[in-house]
Amino acid sequence: MKVYCAEPGSIIKEVFMKVYCADSQDIMNNPQILKKLPSFNILTSFYYIKDLSIYLPFTNNILIDSGAFTLQQKKKANYTKYFKEYCKFVEAHHNNSKIQGFFELDIHEKVGYNQVLEYRKELFEITSKIIPVWHKPLGLNEYKKMCDNYNYIGVSCVKDRSIPSNKYGSFVGYAHQHQTKFHGLGMLRPKILDKVPFDSVDGTSWFKAARFGKRKNRKINTNYIKQNRVNLVFLELLDHIRFQRKYEEKWKNYQIKQNFKYGGNPNAKTIKNRIIQYISKYILYLFNHKQHISIQNIHNI
Repeated sequence: MKVYCAEPGSIIKEVFMKVYCADSQDIMNNPQILKKLPSFNILTSFYYIKDLSIYLPFTNNILIDSGAFTLQQKKKANYTKYFKEYCKFVEAHHNNSKIQGFFELDIHEKVGYNQVLEYRKELFEITSKIIPVWHKPLGLNEYKKMCDNYNYIGVSCVKDRSIPSNKYGSFVGYAHQHQTKFHGLGMLRPKILDKVPFDSVDGTSWFKAARFGKRKNRKINTNYIKQNRVNLVFLELLDHIRFQRKYEEKWKNYQIKQNFKYGGNPNAKTIKNRIIQYISKYILYLFNHKQHISIQNIHNI
């Protein structure tokens, strides 16, 4: 997927969007599924991964998640030990051309953001393929700082806990203006992907059959899921590969004019808010003008 967006000084930047299938243990436990599928993009977690080599012959691009979310669900966890193991993994695999990046260990809620910055520094000493992650509680200033300092960042896009849907264009636009690629973590929502030129996205919503008991908006019997789980994983993956290619094709050769703006400032007000603001001002003007006329009429009596 190629997307062109405006930059300061009328510089055009070329963007290649990649849609990644966030891995599930179903794929890890049944690698034979991959042999039957066309090659595709996958995001897999260091927390679960046993053997990276099972993916390499069957994938186009790979992203490695640090496993931070899963790690933080544990009641007891040795974060220092886990981080050292992750560093060893990154050291062993960072030269692989299929691996596009390694997400940092973003566990600021457990160890504090200063410690996360130390982890980030150590990872960057191993490879430049590290992808720092911004979360909403870190604040807008930290987002801008990350766009200034890194060429690829990840942003948590979990619905109702991250950026409002109508603000993604502004955040992505700001990143692009600062020569930074934007990865949407947990972003497979078509209504947003149709409008916003992300550099890459991933999500687990592709596997609705086993997680929610639904396939193509039809309910599936629980016993059927248990008996046919592998086949369902295969069918859902095949659908997701079509989904990946649909968006690659949709944006292929799409060019945004140099004067195109899709919200370079995350602080910018939406068009809807601006319209409301203008209407309010106009009503206030009419009200004041009417009062002024009334006062003049009184003096004329």
